[in-house]
Amino acid sequence: MKSIALFLDKHRSEVIKIGKDLIKWFTEKGLHIYTTKNLSVKLEIETLGLEKEELLKKVDWAITLGGDGTFLKWSHWIAGSSVPLLGMNLGTLGFLTEVKLSNMYTDIQKVLDGKFEIEKRMMLEVVVTVDGEKVFKDIILNDAVFYRTHHSRAVKICVKVSEKFRLTYFGDGVIIATPTGSTAYSLSAGGPIVNPKVETIILTPICSHSLYHKPLLIPSDDSVWVTNADTTRDVRLSLDGQKVWEMSENDMVQIKKAPGTTNFIKIGTDYYQLLNEKLQWGGVVY
Repeated sequence: MKSIALFLDKHRSEVIKIGKDLIKWFTEKGLHIYTTKNLSVKLEIETLGLEKEELLKKVDWAITLGGDGTFLKWSHWIAGSSVPLLGMNLGTLGFLTEVKLSNMYTDIQKVLDGKFEIEKRMMLEVVVTVDGEKVFKDIILNDAVFYRTHHSRAVKICVKVSEKFRLTYFGDGVIIATPTGSTAYSLSAGGPIVNPKVETIILTPICSHSLYHKPLLIPSDDSVWVTNADTTRDVRLSLDGQKVWEMSENDMVQIKKAPGTTNFIKIGTDYYQLLNEKLQWGGVVY
């Protein structure tokens, strides 16, 4: 684990400073650290900048500096590689970036000493077809959110699971989430918290205009098809909050388990301990 990629939120000056300090720390230890061409300019160390293909071949693991949004952005960037990620939480909640700034150097040293585990997180593949032709494809770590464009109008979204189950949600939209994404938007919309080791796909309606539309968990080997059931009302699709697709009249969106995973570097934090800390449950177990 002697070759590291550094990814960060380039729009925050304090994160840039921490990144520079981290580069100096790694360099003093005789380790190799790289980043992207664009980030190397922001860090004012352009000799560290590599093109994507070369960078992913060189590094053993990667660090993200920022919040969960930064982690999601760079998980998309490295998708398809086996490079594991360690997230440093310089944001707010930090379900994905669980390493605290105060413990940063201590926790990084644990990784360098081999005191860590790799946790493979399920991802979802999203494919948009129009009249049977694929026009868009991406993968997500957290969620695909189908939502209304106009604030004053509900939307009607048809969801089909495999060939056996179909329902139509009428409301603000619907979320298709992974277990990792169960603590994101889905949780706010009343969805269940699902341990990331449980492989399932979560369907969570957003403010459904029905008492009977509740969150639904389906097997990870099922596929979900989503269409706009009323094309007079505009629907958008947001992927991990990173990309947005404007759905047209004939769009069919298929969502299924992706062949690859996002590899998290875990340094001993238990998932239930993380829930207690982030959600401030603080309950006593007898």
